[in-house]
Amino acid sequence: MIYLPTLRIRLEMAFGHVGRMIGAVDQYVVPGPILRRSRARHLRVPLLGSLKDRIDIHDDAAVAKTTMTDDLSNEEFRFMIHAAKLISPYRPMIRSTARGLRIAGALLLLTLNSLLHVGPLLLVALVKAVVRLNPVRDSCDRWLMALVANWIDVNSWMMDRLTSIRIHVEGLPEPMPDGHFMILSNHQSWVDIPVLQKVLNHRLPMLRFFLKSQLIWVPILGLAWWALDFPFMKRYSREQVARRPELAGRDIEATRTFCRKFSRIPVAVGNFVEGTRYTEAKHAEQNSPHRHLLKPRAGGTAFVLDAMGKNIDRLVDVTIVYPHGRGELVDLFADRIPEVRMHIRLLSIPERFRGGDYAGDEDYRAEFQQWLNELWRQKDATIDRLLEAKPAAEPTGKDNDNDNQGQAS
Repeated sequence: MIYLPTLRIRLEMAFGHVGRMIGAVDQYVVPGPILRRSRARHLRVPLLGSLKDRIDIHDDAAVAKTTMTDDLSNEEFRFMIHAAKLISPYRPMIRSTARGLRIAGALLLLTLNSLLHVGPLLLVALVKAVVRLNPVRDSCDRWLMALVANWIDVNSWMMDRLTSIRIHVEGLPEPMPDGHFMILSNHQSWVDIPVLQKVLNHRLPMLRFFLKSQLIWVPILGLAWWALDFPFMKRYSREQVARRPELAGRDIEATRTFCRKFSRIPVAVGNFVEGTRYTEAKHAEQNSPHRHLLKPRAGGTAFVLDAMGKNIDRLVDVTIVYPHGRGELVDLFADRIPEVRMHIRLLSIPERFRGGDYAGDEDYRAEFQQWLNELWRQKDATIDRLLEAKPAAEPTGKDNDNDNQGQAS
């Protein structure tokens, strides 16, 4: 007879990742090599035994030192070894199937969560658009912010439950939900966005990004971004601007229009200053002077500072790095991104950069680019330090809060 504990142990042996097992295990192991590194932070060991205490993946000494079989009969022990040999050829297929099911389940839950929140968002946004009274609009804004915060909370909960990602943060700011902030960040992956939302939710006002105009057609999310007044920007090539010079001012005017809206509500305007996600190919193509970063694009940052002027209280400088390799959203929910490290610092805005004319004032443009280049040089050094640092062994709720620390084209 095959007992239930035996079945569960067989599956644990098939999946083979300590800390990501179906059931907790005791200290019994198949005789032979115990520890073998398969990936950073995963210890692959052939596990056998009764379902007692979970092995601590942060303590190598907790993995069995001796083989014990005091509550397993010889027959059960031999059967388990035989079962392990039978399952061994199918382990890659089992892992691949499990990963596919994990991704499909995560996408389904994310879609359901989005549908659950987008409906009320659109309803509140419609009331806000139709009723032009300021008290009603202010009330609608508060409802919208509450809905978005809850949406992000549910997504973050799923990230905690469906992945083993650890987020280590230096310089986490105190809650400041009523201010006006501009976030300057490097851009490594699409995972940057849910990570930023998870870390900054309830600490800063709702994070809004300038989006490409084509993204309004993204199913479900496009409508949500429209309802939340995300700024959609139409980008023009140099050839288009050369043929029609009037196009050069449209992005600037659109930026000013959206920033005027933001001046009446708390907001954190997110800006991935490099303008695109980092890849080795883009880094080589740009001949970037930075080891870990693309060249920053100064124009968008300068236009927002110009448009919002005195309405921005502080700059939030965010540095994101994936010490075990970048990945995209599919990799996140396939549990292939083990760790994210972040450094956050609050900066004052130099008064000379408030309300300047980046497009028309050559001296101002050169000075602004020099300031942003220096900021990017510091960020590159911060990434070096984050990659070399040893993270805390016990993240708190998968987020670890540490103490503060602190070329444009």
